[in-house]
Amino acid sequence: MLTTELTSRKIYEAMKAQGHKCDLLVIFEKPFEDAVVEVIEDGKIWSISGVIYVEDNVDAEVKADMGANLCLKFNATLVFNNHDEMSAMVDKLRGQLITHMEEPMNDDGSVPTTFYKQVPLIVGDEVAMSSVIQQFEAFKSTVLTAVG
Repeated sequence: MLTTELTSRKIYEAMKAQGHKCDLLVIFEKPFEDAVVEVIEDGKIWSISGVIYVEDNVDAEVKADMGANLCLKFNATLVFNNHDEMSAMVDKLRGQLITHMEEPMNDDGSVPTTFYKQVPLIVGDEVAMSSVIQQFEAFKSTVLTAVG
């Protein structure tokens, strides 16, 4: 499959076919389809964003701009009891090309933190859907191993 065809909808269909419990959350429908696949596993919600689908009747310049930012995004939001636990997790993931964004601390002192990995894609390359799913599984495994 071409990288420009790796939409969230196609990733969702492939994940569902493999038996993953997941939902497709559509953010925009037309003339672009921007969506997120939410996979519910291991007591956590994992997110995958594919490329944005652009309808054929959209201006060529707009399509070119969309193609310049092709990537897959894998996300997981975890809640830690405190800032020290969150910092320890960040230290464990350092060097894994997984970045994080710390959310504001909750009233109880817990710290929600989103971990994410972006995988750039090259326009015109071919990628097997199984490779996308393997990359998701590797992301999930790395995060779960760091959690302990």
